[in-house]
Amino acid sequence: MSDLSSAQTIQVGDKMINVPTEQQYKSDINNSVSYYTYRRLTPLSEPVIALNGTCISEFEITPSQVFNLSKSFLEADFTFPASGANTRTVVHTGFCAMIDQIEFLDASGKQLVWLQNPQYYTKVVWPSCTPMSDFLANPVPPDGTEPVVSTGNVVLIGGGGLNGGSTQSIASSQVSTGAVGVDAVNGSKTTLLNRSNALIPPTLIAANTYNGAYIATGASVNTAVLSCNATSCESFTGVQHGIQSAVDRVLIVKLQMPLSQLYGTLFSCNKDLYFGQTTTIRITWNQGSKFGFRLTEAGGAQVPLAIVPSMLNDRIRLAQQANPILAESIKADVNTKGINLCVPFVWSYKYSLSGANAFNGAYNVQSFLRKINKNHGQRLLRVWTSQFNANADAGGAYYCQNQNFTDACFEQVYSQLDGNNLQEAPLVNNNGEVYEFIQQKIEGSAGASVGQYLSSAYLLNDFTPWKTIDFAKSDTLISGISLAEEREYSINFNSHGIGNAGAGSNLYYMFVVCQRVLTIDRMGTTFA
Repeated sequence: MSDLSSAQTIQVGDKMINVPTEQQYKSDINNSVSYYTYRRLTPLSEPVIALNGTCISEFEITPSQVFNLSKSFLEADFTFPASGANTRTVVHTGFCAMIDQIEFLDASGKQLVWLQNPQYYTKVVWPSCTPMSDFLANPVPPDGTEPVVSTGNVVLIGGGGLNGGSTQSIASSQVSTGAVGVDAVNGSKTTLLNRSNALIPPTLIAANTYNGAYIATGASVNTAVLSCNATSCESFTGVQHGIQSAVDRVLIVKLQMPLSQLYGTLFSCNKDLYFGQTTTIRITWNQGSKFGFRLTEAGGAQVPLAIVPSMLNDRIRLAQQANPILAESIKADVNTKGINLCVPFVWSYKYSLSGANAFNGAYNVQSFLRKINKNHGQRLLRVWTSQFNANADAGGAYYCQNQNFTDACFEQVYSQLDGNNLQEAPLVNNNGEVYEFIQQKIEGSAGASVGQYLSSAYLLNDFTPWKTIDFAKSDTLISGISLAEEREYSINFNSHGIGNAGAGSNLYYMFVVCQRVLTIDRMGTTFA
């Protein structure tokens, strides 16, 4: 029998019972468990968004901190002034339109992350690297429905426009009303990766749609097999490509972006880091005119933003290791033997090509080659390539618009590594061969559906054994192709009609993800 001489009397329900001291439990720190507290980092100087220019926020992390970037957040509050009578403000979502460049630097200025063109990169990779289980936790319209909208309210945004692309119907009931004259998006915050139940305006939902994506009709498309009504096929599993204000209303957008969504960078690596020196997160904010556009009620004309949006409270919520035993052990490792980490690094390349050469007697071809070597990293993990509208850089409704399934500009594609074909034959886009080629790689992601892919088409060559949602393995374990010897990667886009509506030029973005080795010790960092 237990000795109750030192027992404590506690209440359980409506009874008082004696508990021997040896049966009492206390909360102890588990030496092996990570848990985090958040520290708010404010910029060294407050940036001011310019309508036609960029600005910079720099956030310093003090030398003593042990922190995890993948569990941290970038936040900011944006206010878009009323656009005027019979006009709505539309803000791009579904990609990172507000940011032009993201860097993470050590004390010497070495770029441990240098993500150029993140707006184009996130447009391509966000859906396909985000697990569907994570995506389903993101916001939906507050009332749980996406209403049927009248012709005057239909908007083509985030890759919309006359050529189809990634389109989205938005109505004012998709934002909740705040103070008089103000619309507050989703009541509080947006990740920029919100959910939608339609990828096209209702006026295009007909026999020429497939899982919500618009499919061009013609002999090469079996619409009888591929047809599907978007509203019944997808229930808030599509990426929302814009949010808009009510007519002549102020629109407030509260950004809360997990840094882990910057896939293929150190930000997405779930690692506790200690540098023993000041490190810096540098955000280059995009020009305000590219955050969105204005939509007129009469005829639905899409015109550029004319009034600069304002930004307040830009901040980093930094996840700090709160288990002192783990934090001290990480510091000890860095200060004694040092630590080595395999981390991913994204290289961004832009190509603007005019004209074409005849190919196979029927198509025109535009091609480009990139040499990849040990200056890029130790190993080649994957290459993403997408063709964009010739006007995609100009901002407005066409900003970051991919040429998609409906465009004659993107009919066939094939690629090579060191002169060897990576596809058995050119992949025909408008009968689903490009999607079939990447389908197994993107399985389980928010971009796995045919409809989501077709709204933002791309070619992915992944040289790791894992799926895109398993980036934690592919990026931090040794994988991919060695770059001890220089590699040559080339890609060819074939089409009947080069350029947007015969414009004669196309815009391409290629993102090469390599694996590098980051060494952190008491002398600083090396990155190879």
